[in-house]
Amino acid sequence: MNRLEVEKLDKSLLPQAYTFLELVFTKEQHIPKELIPLPFDEQFWWCVRSEGIVGTVAAWKDGKEWHWGRLAVGSNQRGHGLGKKLAVQSFSDLFQTGVEEIVIDARDITVKLLLSLGAKVTGSTSEFYSIPITPMILTKEGFEKSQS
Repeated sequence: MNRLEVEKLDKSLLPQAYTFLELVFTKEQHIPKELIPLPFDEQFWWCVRSEGIVGTVAAWKDGKEWHWGRLAVGSNQRGHGLGKKLAVQSFSDLFQTGVEEIVIDARDITVKLLLSLGAKVTGSTSEFYSIPITPMILTKEGFEKSQS
């Protein structure tokens, strides 16, 4: 697993990423597949591949705010740090473009990871398709401090 690397997702692979996300979000978490594609012009995707996509994450600009999500790792690859690799690389890339803060709605499993990367909880947990999500924010300063 350590040899798998995060890469920016080539747009030609976006349909493959959607198919992968359907397996994780729709089949495991019962989130409608219609919610997977991002309806925003400005968006970036990252992935991990090994004979197909085994992990993804995305960031998108909605109005003036940057958001981050669609973090998923295939069930056979979980527990090997791929989620953290995806998060760190995507945040590094975003902050290098001049983004100063990122808004995140994190599932419980992701909250601890994001806290370790400098994110802060900004509100109460709520339910999203029977899955608890917590609103969070990650600033460039908070992320950089977590990396030093």
